[in-house]
Amino acid sequence: MSTRHTTVRLDERLLKRLKAYAKRNGTTMTDVMARAVEGYLAGARPGPPASDAPAPWVLPTYGTGGPRPGVDLTDNSAVREFMEEEDGYFSSM
Repeated sequence: MSTRHTTVRLDERLLKRLKAYAKRNGTTMTDVMARAVEGYLAGARPGPPASDAPAPWVLPTYGTGGPRPGVDLTDNSAVREFMEEEDGYFSSM
């Protein structure tokens, strides 16, 4: 297989993660990028996040959990209406 030199522009944070991943796995950035592109083009799902990726955040909940009955969280106007009725939260906005 022949290779060709090309330029890729990456966000600085992504580039740092790419370098760290390649170093940690004893490979080159070129190899990591080639495998990533091949996987992407083949429709592969991304693997688990790299260990240097930020941990997912958790939204704290209170009470029994979940929305109140009758509140459709996919309907922004309904949620806003509920909040206005409940405590006047948006009335000052």
